[in-house]
Amino acid sequence: FEWNNFYNDMGIGSGFGTRFDFSIFLLRIDLAMKMRDPLEPAGERLIITSRKLTFRDDFTIQFGIGYPF
Repeated sequence: FEWNNFYNDMGIGSGFGTRFDFSIFLLRIDLAMKMRDPLEPAGERLIITSRKLTFRDDFTIQFGIGYPF
């Protein structure tokens, strides 16, 4: 980790989701998209501009069950 270079190691994502509060538990469903991947070579890290998006590689669906907060 280097302070003057840490931003090159950061990934960025975006997404949206919905929450269902059933008073005894909370159900979450989220869809997220990878925007910047630090593992790609320099110049190809912005996913939207460097390649065609595929659901399998660039999107994630997450489910969560937990207590309301």
